[in-house]
Amino acid sequence: FYGLENHDYLSLGDIYIKLYQYNNAKRMYRRVLWGKELNCKSQALLNLGDLYVSEQAIDRAKRMYLDVIELNPNEVRAWAGLSYLFQREGKIPNAIETLKEGLGHRPFNAGLLIQLRLLYKSNKNYWNYTKISFTYRMHKIRNKIEAILKKIYTYLKVLWNDIIQHYSEYKKFLYAG
Repeated sequence: FYGLENHDYLSLGDIYIKLYQYNNAKRMYRRVLWGKELNCKSQALLNLGDLYVSEQAIDRAKRMYLDVIELNPNEVRAWAGLSYLFQREGKIPNAIETLKEGLGHRPFNAGLLIQLRLLYKSNKNYWNYTKISFTYRMHKIRNKIEAILKKIYTYLKVLWNDIIQHYSEYKKFLYAG
């Protein structure tokens, strides 16, 4: 498999996972880490982290997720995976802080907000659960309003163009006759 692009190695790793050949998948993902494409590296580290979680190699998985966050702090899967590992270890405050930090990089991300809500609820922290639920709902409302405003803007733009066109035609008609 020499001479392939990083995307090819990622694809091969994914295929090996589907074939339950996890060692070969890890080998392909590690090859990606030798390359220079940050996007591919980030994806390879995420996939390696997920593989290590499935093998119960928690410390290695944490290292992979932390490396992803270092490369790309906007990667939601890394924040969620790291939080999940803290939860498994019973380090709930660390899990909560990890999700909050992830939300600092990706505000209003639905996946992180929902996970944080569930974490608060399962630990009977109802005040924070309520705040996060409110934030999540407000974000959904904001998205709906934004979509409506985009439609209105589009309609107004079309209307404005029609007015300009008809005005131009009217001026031609007036001066022609």
